[in-house]
Amino acid sequence: MNSNQLNVKDSLINYSEEHKKGTISFLLVILVLFTAFSLLIPRVQDHIRGKELDALVYKEIQSEKIEYFNFYSRDEFIQEQTAITVLFAEPDGRVYQDVLKLLNDKKKMENLNRKIYFYPVVYNAKDAIDRYHLKNGAIDVVFFEGGVEKNRYEIHSSTNLSNEVIDRINSLAMPTEVPTSSSNIKNSTEETTNSTN
Repeated sequence: MNSNQLNVKDSLINYSEEHKKGTISFLLVILVLFTAFSLLIPRVQDHIRGKELDALVYKEIQSEKIEYFNFYSRDEFIQEQTAITVLFAEPDGRVYQDVLKLLNDKKKMENLNRKIYFYPVVYNAKDAIDRYHLKNGAIDVVFFEGGVEKNRYEIHSSTNLSNEVIDRINSLAMPTEVPTSSSNIKNSTEETTNSTN
């Protein structure tokens, strides 16, 4: 090695030994800042997503019988409830727009016998679709008891929204052996069996 390279090497070694505390302090500050940003970014992202849902999805529904819950604590919230009905929907398409009209119809919503929790399938959609066996293009209304799915009703483009939907949602909490008032309503286990065949 030539003398210039040795001088640079010696200078770096001397500098690092002389400023060891400063270098370690600098690295610790960088590590703390990186950790803080790593923890802060997901919370900020959740907040932004919540505001987006408030502005774009939730404001469209004016019914007092529709409740919303934090979409990041969805699974825990469902598990904690003794009984809960959840409407899973992608906020897009003609079926969704038709369901919105129904949910905003005060006269028809008076016939609903309980509150429904609305979960827009927007963020983490794949997880929700896989976990709750949701189908594209359909709106699923699922009744859970003790965190376990007991009954399901799928709203499709062929569903008669004016007569069938409210009656069917009301019957989700009833045992499947209880006859319903509408002859158009099928047992959800029959629908599920037929849809898988």
